[in-house]
Amino acid sequence: MLTAQLALEHGATLTVGSAYAPCSNRSPEERQATYDDIATQIRGGGAKYILAVFMDANASAGIGVHTCDLPAGAPRSLGQWGKRHVNAAGQEFREFLQLEDLASATTFFRTTGYRYSTWFHPKTGDGYQLDHILVKRSQLGRVQQARVRPSIAVQSDHSPLYLELRTGRMQRRQKAQRRVKPANIDTLRNDDVRLAYGNAVGETLAAWRAAHPDATLAERAEAFRIIPQRVALEVCGKRERREAGWFAASREELMERVAERNRAEDECRKSRKWRKRGGQQRAHARLKAARKALKLSVRKAKADYIAKQLENAEGGQKVLLGGCPRNQRRRLASGKGGHPEVPRRRW
Repeated sequence: MLTAQLALEHGATLTVGSAYAPCSNRSPEERQATYDDIATQIRGGGAKYILAVFMDANASAGIGVHTCDLPAGAPRSLGQWGKRHVNAAGQEFREFLQLEDLASATTFFRTTGYRYSTWFHPKTGDGYQLDHILVKRSQLGRVQQARVRPSIAVQSDHSPLYLELRTGRMQRRQKAQRRVKPANIDTLRNDDVRLAYGNAVGETLAAWRAAHPDATLAERAEAFRIIPQRVALEVCGKRERREAGWFAASREELMERVAERNRAEDECRKSRKWRKRGGQQRAHARLKAARKALKLSVRKAKADYIAKQLENAEGGQKVLLGGCPRNQRRRLASGKGGHPEVPRRRW
């Protein structure tokens, strides 16, 4: 194995290596001795020790399972892209990757045209994936691209490998800060709630002054800004998402239709394996029917809401229906257009 170390910023080190393993017709002891020698040279180092080894493993290791089928916390040294053929030398290579916490980066990226073969048998012409790019399993996030590049001309019967690797500092993804819902200040229109809020703010401010008699002007200003907001959340509650009047009036029925539509979409996505038995066609028909039922329920909810508003409207309050088409208002006013299938025009 040949290695070269490059010094990076912030005390990091990039180790680039080139390794060659014995052919698959050699003895397992000889191949194991090669793996032990490679492991000795690449072990050690912490998070700042970046590794990239281009290796001719002379072994068909196959591919791994998809992420969704992998048990939680299970190690993953091979991705789901590559040649599926596995031989005895490939099984030994897989065990070597598992023991040393390494991963084959080329099996985690899909290549255009599905070109994963790095060597072709001179007699049969069959392609095999014998070459790999080894990286630390904990540093797979650094790899931006790893694939076979047969278009690059080299003096070898093996196709070259291409690697894009980030060498900067790896930072843990920060969790988004949870935003606290603002207080529902609409409840302050109630005289009792408004009185309770005023009393609570006064009592809290008085208690804070008694607990901090030597507070500075900046500290008092900060307390006067935070305390009213905190008390408003306690007294008025959190403000919920605003809903349209027609949706709030028929919420239960509409949510049932939405749940049916979501279930039909899940069945349609999972029905690909039922294609030969006609399962996909049936699932698509159920999805179409669920979407139509939801659309009709929405139209009916809007029509019923407008009809109810017309019944309760007096004089200038009819301006609430200004966004409704004129012909639809006439049908609703006459009591002939309440059914959702009557109006053909969307509004």
